[in-house]
Parts: sequence; C-alpha cells; structure tokens
Amino acid sequence: MRRTDLDTGEPQHGYRLWDAESPAIRSYVDTPVFPYDPSWRITAHFTPAEPGRTIPYEHLRDAAGATRDLVVPGDITASIGDREYTLSAFDDDGTLLLVFGDPTNRSTDESERTYGTGRFLFVERPAGSSTGEESDVVLDFNQAFVPPCGFSDQYNCPLPPFQNRLHVPVHAGERHVAHRA
Repeated sequence: MRRTDLDTGEPQHGYRLWDAESPAIRSYVDTPVFPYDPSWRITAHFTPAEPGRTIPYEHLRDAAGATRDLVVPGDITASIGDREYTLSAFDDDGTLLLVFGDPTNRSTDESERTYGTGRFLFVERPAGSSTGEESDVVLDFNQAFVPPCGFSDQYNCPLPPFQNRLHVPVHAGERHVAHRA
C-alpha cells in the first residue's frame, strides 16, 4: 500500500493485513445498487484552481471538528435537480474523487437508503487541467460507490464538505453494505 504522510507530504509504504474470517466478512451479504438510470449521467464543467488550493475535509474517525486540508485541483460546476452546484473533488492519483452526500444517506425508507456518511464518485480528470484549461467532465452517478469505511472500521474516509451535499436524492450507484442480521 502507498499513501501520503499528512504532515510532510512524503510517500509512505506499508502492508494491510486481511482476516478472511473476520465477523464483517462472514456476515457480508451484498452491496445493493440502484437500477442504471441514464439521467444520472450529467455533463458538468471543470475549472482549474490555482496550484496548491486546499479545502478542509472532516474525516469519519477524526476528532469532532478536526479537518485535513486536501488539494482540490479545480471546481466542478453542475446542474443537479433544480440547482447549480460548485463541487470540490480532490486529486486521487491523477483522478478526481468527488465525496458527496444527499438525502438518501441514512434515509428511513429502505428502498432508497444509502451509506450514511456519503458516497464516492471518480471523475476523469480533464487532459488540459494541469495547464489551466477548462473542460467539460461527466459525473456518472451510476458509478457512485460505498467508500472503504463502509466495509471496514480500519478506514478513515473523508466526509462530504458542505458544498458537496446535494438537496436531491441520488437514486444511482451503490447504496450501502448489506450484512446478515
């Protein structure tokens, strides 16, 4: 495994050990998904930011109110529902990672409930974005997925920043992790 040291920015290397007999693995049943819906494939616009721009992200298992500044290479402007959003996605090894929340998180309606802290969506980073070129990007919410912390307490996932909390329910992509009772 490779990750970046949060204090120094230097690469770190390590190993992750898996217990194939862990209670979570033994109780795992499925990861339900919404049916594919082409209307959740949205063309958006990417505007590069000044190099080194950061946005504070809270993480699931950090102390309440603590944040980590993550580099956000640009803004993604998209019309979702009846509103226009300016979303922040951070760089994940050359791909943009959008952390978003919506009303389906923790919904009491089982038919629409998704993972409680939000979901992730990879967005292809535009070719000219590093040289300051604006470009259209595609947000295909059908590809939204449950973050690693939805599968294991060993992960400390970023939470959706305020600007990435959508007002419309996103009935697309993976929903949550299903375990036996």
